[in-house]
Amino acid sequence: MLPATYNFPTQYAGDTVAKRRFTVTRTVNGVTSPENLTGVAIRCWFARRGEQPAVYQFAVGSGITIVNAAGGVFDLNAFPAPSPGTYSYDIEFTYPDSRVRTYVAGSMLVREDVSQ
Repeated sequence: MLPATYNFPTQYAGDTVAKRRFTVTRTVNGVTSPENLTGVAIRCWFARRGEQPAVYQFAVGSGITIVNAAGGVFDLNAFPAPSPGTYSYDIEFTYPDSRVRTYVAGSMLVREDVSQ
């Protein structure tokens, strides 16, 4: 299964990237229902494209908030945009039974802010 793609709108370095709300669903036999996030560890990394290490690493309780576990809803909280460049990110879920899934991935372009 490939992750869903969400590309952030273009940001300006140092500006606040607004909170994003995600809802994870699963389709089985044509029926779509929320993915239960109870006990699931969620992590997100942002790295400048082609470079390591990640400039941001978020987790539940540190940049990620589970809003409704049974409903599959979580927030990636607001954070300051990094230095100019193109960043890749993904959001990974680790289930209590040790399964690991990446459900969301994408990019974010950060432009130089003239009015620093």
